Amino acid sequence: SSGINAEYGGKTDAQIPVLLSDMAFTYQRAGRLEEALEAVNEAVLLAEKNNPMVYQTILCNKATILSELGEAGKAEVLYEKALKIATKKSDWQTIQEVKRNLKILKQQD
Repeated sequence: SSGINAEYGGKTDAQIPVLLSDMAFTYQRAGRLEEALEAVNEAVLLAEKNNPMVYQTILCNKATILSELGEAGKAEVLYEKALKIATKKSDWQTIQEVKRNLKILKQQD
């Protein structure tokens, strides 16, 4: 694990999933996809417990990383889950992002 939990006050801090997701995005942009996946996996777990407001966004981020790793099937499942949660929460920004990413994913098939 990333060690970020110790640096930022433990696993109950609602900001940690956001920081881990940002770290995952940075790794992803650098082409370090395995490290991105590790960081986003931790972010997903912590967001579900400590920050449900960002859970669907982080699921979307994980799906994008999986897509880049060639895991289209897993990515699609996560996009659908993120879309369902975002719809329940009326999170229009995430809904639009997920729909855009699903469209791209389906075009790659």
